[in-house]
Amino acid sequence: MARRGVTFVTFGCRVNQVESASLLRSGRGAGYVQAAPGEAAALVVVNTCAVTGESERQARQAIRRAVRAHPGARVVVTGCYAQRDPKALAEIPGVSLVVGNADKTCLFAILESATVPPPGGVDARYMSTGAGGCPPMLLDADAFTLYPTVADTPIESPAADTSGRARAYLQVQNGCDAGCTFCVIPSLRGRGRSTPLERVLAQAGRLLEQGFEELVLTGINLGAYGRDLAEAVTLSDLLEQILALPNLGRLRLSSIAPQDLDAHFLRHLVEHPRLCPHLHLSVQSGDDLILKRMHRSCTREQVLATIAAVRDRRPGIVLGADLIVGFPTESEEAFANTLNLLREGEIALPHTFRYSDRPGTPAARIPPHLHVPAAVIRDRAERLRRQGEAILHDLLQRQVGQEAEVLIEEVAHGLAHGKTGGFLPLTFPTDDATCVGRLTRVRVTGVDASGGGLLGELPG
Repeated sequence: MARRGVTFVTFGCRVNQVESASLLRSGRGAGYVQAAPGEAAALVVVNTCAVTGESERQARQAIRRAVRAHPGARVVVTGCYAQRDPKALAEIPGVSLVVGNADKTCLFAILESATVPPPGGVDARYMSTGAGGCPPMLLDADAFTLYPTVADTPIESPAADTSGRARAYLQVQNGCDAGCTFCVIPSLRGRGRSTPLERVLAQAGRLLEQGFEELVLTGINLGAYGRDLAEAVTLSDLLEQILALPNLGRLRLSSIAPQDLDAHFLRHLVEHPRLCPHLHLSVQSGDDLILKRMHRSCTREQVLATIAAVRDRRPGIVLGADLIVGFPTESEEAFANTLNLLREGEIALPHTFRYSDRPGTPAARIPPHLHVPAAVIRDRAERLRRQGEAILHDLLQRQVGQEAEVLIEEVAHGLAHGKTGGFLPLTFPTDDATCVGRLTRVRVTGVDASGGGLLGELPG
């Protein structure tokens, strides 16, 4: 089989990253391999995100760059933006195919289909099948109303991303039933679906046999794991089973809502040191009225109480959070509550989103005069960023003089780069490239010049 180079351009959440890695592995069976840097690829796959208008703008730019950089290549667009607006993407010159989330896993089977337009062929076509089925049917540009809404098919086999060599990401859940008023993702990924427990454990066991010492569980709404399964199982049950696997170095969660940290989970923080001292919380706002208008399930007081309970069980745990600034009707006082939540909760790794209307969501129907001006949103996002940096700086300073367990991600130019259990970057001198992917004890000696990471040395 002839070698064909493929390049993936991936936007958005960790689930998208995992799915791209899984697609690359499945492409090897069809003769595709990762194109080398600078190599003209035969296929470019752009895996898009639709969480904000900015993410969609970046995806359109990336598609146009890919068309220019890889003349003659098939350019395939998939992901949440492809699910939301296939027509807009199919009309970009040079795009060969648009594949929604419903059929993403069939991408390489679709490409082998005789009905797929050749490179440089008909641009204004897209893929339509029923509920994730294969093979596809290609429709002309005037038939876009037939595009399927979303796949709700069960997840049978968990996807995994092992492309980084150091840690393996394991997707165990997809979709969401939460109904947040700002979010378009449930309409693009469908209802919440979980991979059966035994399949997750089998995949986790295989990854550990391959030598991965850290596993990361991912999902669109990870805390909802198990709610749709016939067996009575929760995320905490899954964690207990994985933590009992031999050869596991440590286990990490990609993101979770505060209300999903139940008493069973809190016990894991005490009883299982292999569960990383790091949580990324889906919070979104620190103001009760805004949380209510977002249709979130937690109040400010509940978020802070959960954080206090977590810190009581695992002192020194590092917290991150997703936060939205500029939700319609957000006053300066409401924003100040979010800023204060960051301080009170000592959230050192905030991930800030600037609000933008998502078509079809309840929040998009809020009258324009109640929207926050773009310049104010930018200012608030910057203030949150600076506050997060100050909290992180204080946290890093407190690590100096301690020992940390670091998962080595890369060794280059005499330096090893990795992450602590708290997901703090750490660099130390070594030429030993064999330590990549290994958990290594390191003494923290200082904070790097940028203030964003730690410096260390191997214990003498």
